[in-house]
Amino acid sequence: DTGHVAVLSIPRDFYVHVPQQGNAKVNQVYWNAERAEAGTGIETLYETILYNFGVEIDFHAIVNFDSFPALIDSVGGIWITVDCAIRDWRLIEPHRDPDIVENWVMHTVWGGLHHFDGHDALWYVRSRRTSSDLDRNRRQQDVMRALWRTIQNDGLLENFPSLWEQFNAVVDTNMTLGDALALLPVAQNL
Repeated sequence: DTGHVAVLSIPRDFYVHVPQQGNAKVNQVYWNAERAEAGTGIETLYETILYNFGVEIDFHAIVNFDSFPALIDSVGGIWITVDCAIRDWRLIEPHRDPDIVENWVMHTVWGGLHHFDGHDALWYVRSRRTSSDLDRNRRQQDVMRALWRTIQNDGLLENFPSLWEQFNAVVDTNMTLGDALALLPVAQNL
């Protein structure tokens, strides 16, 4: 209605009250509800965010560790300006078995402009070793903005139905194509 989009980042260890259930870390709300009764996770998370923060959620997009890199790779990667060096363990290659210690290497990304493919972007948004959870949230938002810039700059919105099809192949969302098309004029002006 206002022509604006808001992104709310909640630190993963933030303790919240879950209506009718008690207290938990916010990153456990969805999965605990799904384990108790399949299909209830997102609604429980909506209720929890509304109860604790007074924010009503209109739409959601669930992205997992497999779909996130695919989403970034589908647009040819993203450009990110890294503010300060990030250092953390990283799989040498994305297809390597994470349970084998030799498949990990200490990796550093120095400050400056970097092009990230999906594997690099996932490492960047998940890294916690040399930064705080708040910094991690900021980096996640930076990646979302970079993804959006790439979509806009490469003219991918001009072929929106195809973009939407690719998006839905890797993201679980309650937004329909009709919902997305209705928001397209707002999106083009962001």
